[in-house]
Amino acid sequence: MSDIPATVSIGTDDPGEKVAVMRVGSERVILPLSMTKLRGEQLQCVVDLQEVVADLMGLQEFLNGAVYQARFAGLSWSAIGWSVGTTGEAARQRWREID
Repeated sequence: MSDIPATVSIGTDDPGEKVAVMRVGSERVILPLSMTKLRGEQLQCVVDLQEVVADLMGLQEFLNGAVYQARFAGLSWSAIGWSVGTTGEAARQRWREID
């Protein structure tokens, strides 16, 4: 598959950045045109990073839901903070929209 030029717009103030969709093995990767010279291991690293970020975004949503459920069940910020490896105050600040 050859590169397919495209324009992707992110956010309402972004006029868009020109990107290319490239095939890496059986995967497709979206790159800014300035990065289309990447090949081999470097290009595979971009694919791997994009996959990890997508996984992390899904896990973040899962974590947010678990924190919401914990607060709904009456768990203190101190207990939530301890459970996620931080302080209660740091947890309260991170998920302040829940209260």
